[in-house]
Amino acid sequence: MKEEVNYIIIGFLTLALIIIFYLGISQTETISFKIIVKVGDYVGFNVDNTTVNFGTIKPGGEGLRNITITNGKAVKEVIIKVEGPIKDWINIDEKQFILNPDESKMLPIKIKIPDNAEKKEYTGELKIILRSA
Repeated sequence: MKEEVNYIIIGFLTLALIIIFYLGISQTETISFKIIVKVGDYVGFNVDNTTVNFGTIKPGGEGLRNITITNGKAVKEVIIKVEGPIKDWINIDEKQFILNPDESKMLPIKIKIPDNAEKKEYTGELKIILRSA
């Protein structure tokens, strides 16, 4: 009987440690979107909502796309990163912020094409990192 009680106590302690460990771990989710811009002699737009597509922009021109980030039930820290060959062309004013439960935030993403950019399609990647706060 005493041995069974010891096993039960060890089981409860193990379960408690697992729960404490699990709750203490910061859960992170990363969502990635392809960024596309075509540099050309004309201005064109694209309304695709599966990528951050700026359409066609002339050298020296600028573009703007807005994305909305909507949170679920838990407080999240949001970190925005841009990667790829056009990362220096992209400007995002707020790259790190907190979203409360059921809160949404519109995020303007601006692009400035260099005057000497070659006329072709360029791509990059927008990463939205959601971390439990």
